[in-house]
Amino acid sequence: MEKRAKMKLKKPIISLVLLSALVLTITTTNQSNGQSSVYTSPTYRFEFDPNTNFTVVSRAPLSWKENTNVNFNITFGANNIESGYNITITYVDITYVYPDNQTEARYLHDGDFVLNETNKFYNINTTLIAPTDYNLFNISIEIIAHSSSYTEDTLFKAYFPGDKSYIQVERVGVNPVIKLPGFPDPQTFIRWIIIFLVVFVVMITPALFIGVPKTIELSKVAYKGIKKSIKNAPEKREARKLKKTRDKTKEEEGN
Repeated sequence: MEKRAKMKLKKPIISLVLLSALVLTITTTNQSNGQSSVYTSPTYRFEFDPNTNFTVVSRAPLSWKENTNVNFNITFGANNIESGYNITITYVDITYVYPDNQTEARYLHDGDFVLNETNKFYNINTTLIAPTDYNLFNISIEIIAHSSSYTEDTLFKAYFPGDKSYIQVERVGVNPVIKLPGFPDPQTFIRWIIIFLVVFVVMITPALFIGVPKTIELSKVAYKGIKKSIKNAPEKREARKLKKTRDKTKEEEGN
């Protein structure tokens, strides 16, 4: 009987451990990504002359979680550029633009790169973090470039999202009353709580295999005792009545 009880208990415990591990994996994966699906901006086309022009496209999520790194990508492409022509980009600046028209510089790329018939594409990949004081913002991409036919540096601007209103910042709903130095951020805290729960379940599993069947066995013994007492209750009542009658008779005979 005890062996059967252990077998019945084994399946739900294993299922619980596997479910906890699955939740941990999903949570960790989501938090490591830290972002929703990627959005692609409109294609911005810039021209020096009909033979030297280029495009700029940027990619990132439209919803950013606070205190989480977000991948931001810019792709520069040579568009219909002819042999012997080239475009040199000397400066790329990424700036946050807020609803009240305040700006905040966040990234600077000042190394030259060239677009031509052979090297038609160039990618800039960086990680950005959502602003702390604003829940909505846009990104301005300032580009300084010149070409083989137009050697004077020229400023061009592209935007992200471009055809959407704003990027939205996802804030944590509840802030701690006391924020202690060194205390982990909410994402890290939740991740370690899940790890603790998984470890706790694994640690108490041996005790469950021993204790739960024993508890079930003791419960069955107690149940049998209660059932037997209920079954014998009428006989005990009759015996008590008979004893009282005998005691009363002896008392009357003594008087």
